Amino acid sequence: MLDQFTEIWLVDFEYSAPAGERPTVACMVAREWRSGRLIRLWRDELVKLRQAPFDTSAKSLFIAYNAQAELSCFLVLGWPFPARILDLYVEFVRMTNGVRLREGKGLVGALSYFGLAMKPDHTEEEKQIVLDYCQTDSDALARLLPAMLPKLDDIRRCCWRGRYMAAVARMTHWAAPIDVALLNLIYANKEEIQLRLIAEVDKNFGAYEGTTFKKQRWRKWLIEHDIPWPLLDSGELALDADTFSDMSKAYEQVRPIHELRKTLDQLHEVKLEIGSDGRNRTAYMPFRAKTMRNAPSSTKFVFGLPKWMRSLVRARPGCGLAYLDWRAQEMIIAAVFSRDQAMLEAYLSGDPYLHFAKRVGAIPPDGTKEQYKKKRKQYKVVCLSIGYGTGAKTLSQKIDGTVLEARTIMQQHHEVYSTFWNWSDRAVDHAFHDGVLTSVFGWPLRITPETKVNTARNYLVQSAGAAMMQIACCLATEQGVRVLCPIHDALCIEAPIPLLKKHIDITRKAMIKAGMAILRGFKIEIEVEEFIYPARFEDKDGKDLWEIVKGILNQIITRDGLYDVKEL
Repeated sequence: MLDQFTEIWLVDFEYSAPAGERPTVACMVAREWRSGRLIRLWRDELVKLRQAPFDTSAKSLFIAYNAQAELSCFLVLGWPFPARILDLYVEFVRMTNGVRLREGKGLVGALSYFGLAMKPDHTEEEKQIVLDYCQTDSDALARLLPAMLPKLDDIRRCCWRGRYMAAVARMTHWAAPIDVALLNLIYANKEEIQLRLIAEVDKNFGAYEGTTFKKQRWRKWLIEHDIPWPLLDSGELALDADTFSDMSKAYEQVRPIHELRKTLDQLHEVKLEIGSDGRNRTAYMPFRAKTMRNAPSSTKFVFGLPKWMRSLVRARPGCGLAYLDWRAQEMIIAAVFSRDQAMLEAYLSGDPYLHFAKRVGAIPPDGTKEQYKKKRKQYKVVCLSIGYGTGAKTLSQKIDGTVLEARTIMQQHHEVYSTFWNWSDRAVDHAFHDGVLTSVFGWPLRITPETKVNTARNYLVQSAGAAMMQIACCLATEQGVRVLCPIHDALCIEAPIPLLKKHIDITRKAMIKAGMAILRGFKIEIEVEEFIYPARFEDKDGKDLWEIVKGILNQIITRDGLYDVKEL
């Protein structure tokens, strides 16, 4: 399957990269697979080159294991990227998606999976020994490639995934700009901020004693406000983060205490990885999730933190940020894939949740979002939750209604969108009958005894959303847009203010083109928010808590004279 390539290069770099920093290259070893030709170069030799010392045109194939690391070295060296990339890490993850591996999915794990022993590490610091150590990975690739070849996907799709790894390398190279002075101010005063946040937020709940969350106090508040709360088998309140997250979506009054708990946990220990250039550079972990999505650390990645902390993201002077979001991405994917015309009409209405409620008579035909806010929210929650197997009891809690109301809306959803549900049921049957379910871009989920029905039910839609995001990242970054990171179904970009509108337009078109590639030509809508310096990135769900934190910080600033209040 590799006959189309005149040369096949197996490449590995050795480098150092402290948390948050771009790599400092030590050396590189490259081996041409067929001829055995070997290139070993030290840092001072590499920096003199203007491009890689081997063919990187479309006639050659570049192979690495977790290629974003090697491509990050290309970026710091100023080398153009290879035209065709095969990442054996990505393909190994694809081959074993859904299967637990004792040795993990790193290079050692892949070698072990195919019965290939890894050579021992070298520890000496001399140049020759480091090069020898670097060559062990290159030699390992030469042994791993023939073992993986019979199981590789279509080489065109393999190279497409390699192309996304190049986009990841670019995004990691740029990374989200952080207001480091503000971050340092927060952490320097974290104990005071924690206590004052508790005092400010908890005054409406009374759940804390000092800095300790008391379950009996929380139970009392729930009873007083008539909020049903999920219980453990023991009968105790479920107090895990996922339960608080779900309930905060169902009950807006729970959101402040949920964000407070997350904030207290995050402030307990500094984990956000910031480079010397003030950017949050951390591993995005591409393809790590079963659906092909990235899976960065929720504590090291700024967009994994409590939502108010996203205001730490701030463009540099003279620049602006933009947040571009596919509107109701999963709903339109489900509508197009299942060919459900009713669901497609709901999406095209501009407000699919209001449309659904009107269609079943829950809201009159001339009713508006503002007039029927609660009823629309109930139907929105059901639309977003029902595909994940949420039962009537849990849904009743989320919609602040009775179990009967929840069952009624669930039944209405099945009746109105019957074509979608028939398609979804067939996908589940197919998955558990054949033992595998394959995404639109050939990414298989292997079904094991541990696989949940809802994992299979949602796989085709979620993996299609991941593929859409990957295509958009490739198209935008290849046109010079500084895509800082993907955030589930959205992209965050940065550009000099005079270029921001142009780069938003490029990114928007890239996202539309990516959507059309996945949705059989259907044009999905893109929503855009701009944050021009000195404005900060702002998440509407974290706005209230950010205002409280900002007030606390302003008081500290005024008292201690450490920071310009206007800068907040």
